[in-house]
Amino acid sequence: MWQDGAYGEEATAKVLGELPAGQWTVLHDLANGRFNFDHVVIGPPGVFCLNSKFSAYRLQAAESGALVGVHVDDPTLTKRIDRDISGAKWEAVALRNQIEKRSGRKVWVQPVIVWWGPYPDGGRTVEGVAVVQGKELVTRISRLPSKPTTDLESVCEVLRPGRHRR
Repeated sequence: MWQDGAYGEEATAKVLGELPAGQWTVLHDLANGRFNFDHVVIGPPGVFCLNSKFSAYRLQAAESGALVGVHVDDPTLTKRIDRDISGAKWEAVALRNQIEKRSGRKVWVQPVIVWWGPYPDGGRTVEGVAVVQGKELVTRISRLPSKPTTDLESVCEVLRPGRHRR
C-alpha cells in the first residue's frame, strides 16, 4: 500500500518538473511531525499543498455530486474518497499554520489531490479541495490567474529548513 503512494508521489514529482523554472518553486517530501507533505508548490496563483494518490479506481461523480472511485476491473467495487478530501484539508491547514508560525505571514494554502488513475473529468473542486488527474496537473495550475500575493519567496525560505528526504 505504501508503495502505491510512492508511485503517485514519483509521478507527481515528474510532471511538476514541467512547470516553468523561475516562476514556480516545488518542494517535495516536507516534514510535518510524524507525517509529511508530499509536495508544496508555490507560484503566481499562490501556495498549493499536493497529496498524490495512485489508484486502480476511476473517479466519477455520484448523484450527490461527490466523487466516488469505481474499480476499473470490477464496477461493483467502489471507494469513497471523503477521507482523502478531509485529509487534504487537514494537510493544507497544517501547512498554513507552519508557514504562519515560521514567518508571521498568513497565506491561503490550496489543498490538492493529484489522482493517478482514471479520471475522465480531469478535475473538479470538492468541498474546497481541488481533485486533479495527474496528467492534467501542470496545465490546470499554470492556467490559474495570478494573485496579488507578495513575497512568495519568503514562504519558500521558511519551508526549506523543514525539507528532508527519506
